Amino acid sequence: METITKASIVVLILSTSAIASDKGWINQAGNDLLPRCSLAVDLMDNKDLNGGQANDALECMHYVAGYLDGYGVASAAEKGKPFLCFPDHSNTGQMVRVFVKWMRDHPEKLHLAASACFFEALTDAFMCKYPK
Repeated sequence: METITKASIVVLILSTSAIASDKGWINQAGNDLLPRCSLAVDLMDNKDLNGGQANDALECMHYVAGYLDGYGVASAAEKGKPFLCFPDHSNTGQMVRVFVKWMRDHPEKLHLAASACFFEALTDAFMCKYPK
């Protein structure tokens, strides 16, 4: 299996902290993101949310978008084959859904840092498969 370089990991971590809100996303665990990202799924499914819920949903979507942007920068800086292979035309909403499903399927890991949870969710769903 290919490994991600330390530079890639640093870029990923910095990208998620760069969009951190006053709630301090960098210090959040999966337990903190699950309710907000569940609201993001509700928002995408056109469910009625109050103002605070809509704000939490958007914060999750911004977190996911920032993480993905950071991964994109790290991948562009790397030479060789990518670590994650996203489907054509995938979007932030799909990644939020993948993340929420992973968190619900892995409650034993929700104490981990939010960035670690999201990375595991992406790895489980989109790790590139190369012929040996």
